[in-house]
Amino acid sequence: MEVKILQKTKYILAAILIAVVSVFAGCSKIHEVQNEDLNSQISFNNNINDFLSIYEIVEHINSTKSSQGIKRTNLDSIEKQVNCKITIIDSITSDGDGYAYLIKFQEYTKDFNQSALNYDGKARFGSVLVEFSQNYRELNTSATISIGDTNAFYIGSLNNPIKKFTGKINLNRASLGVLSMSFNQVKMVTDVDSMVFSGQLAIQWSSGESTEGLFNDVINYNGDGTFSYNNLPNTSWKTSLALVKNIENGCSANIVKGILQIDNNNLRYRIDFDPFNNMSCDNIAKIYSAGKEYEIRIQ
Repeated sequence: MEVKILQKTKYILAAILIAVVSVFAGCSKIHEVQNEDLNSQISFNNNINDFLSIYEIVEHINSTKSSQGIKRTNLDSIEKQVNCKITIIDSITSDGDGYAYLIKFQEYTKDFNQSALNYDGKARFGSVLVEFSQNYRELNTSATISIGDTNAFYIGSLNNPIKKFTGKINLNRASLGVLSMSFNQVKMVTDVDSMVFSGQLAIQWSSGESTEGLFNDVINYNGDGTFSYNNLPNTSWKTSLALVKNIENGCSANIVKGILQIDNNNLRYRIDFDPFNNMSCDNIAKIYSAGKEYEIRIQ
């Protein structure tokens, strides 16, 4: 009897071992990614995540007591929330030329610490100029976000490369609850690589669009465009499932759901930001291409 039990146990253990080996054989782990031609895809995933966080700072400022426009009395608390200084350049919309303000973060330094981090765990340096045609909530409002024009703008996190962004983001409110974003030749540079990307995104809210500020909002980004990595030919990208950001404490740093499709050299890559289908706030994503699966971490 004991012999039969032992034999049965061996068969069960063998079956489990085979199953485990099969899983790992079908899924290339992070350290194997570097052996594949995935550097540009991984870099774009990282960059689009940081790029969206530039807009989100502006969105938080614009939508806080937005019916009042931009007023100095409303900015003190925002400055503490996002670790910056805001200088109003023009706050009067009745003069016909809209209004503008400058967001200034601390001067860039490579040796920064925890005190430089914002609400989402990212460090921001330099400045961002924001110009609006009229009140933020009104239909047909247009806006321009200039990054790195008057002073270079940097973003990153502890133990990860700091990225320098330059370029412009254009916003337009064509309908209630929806913003359209367009960007052309936005450039990102680090010590080891560079990327130029263009495109358009429709920005919609699952919740929180009518509330003050951005915190606790859930935002969807849907669109397409192109990018070039380290001066290589342009590669196309599009969202086959809207990218979702949940701007709540401990979650706002990462895209929690969505699928990006990237087409490059007759190869198609599908990047899933929610591979476990649970909208987790972690930074794990998976890349699928040519029957292979790669687990990566968004930095």
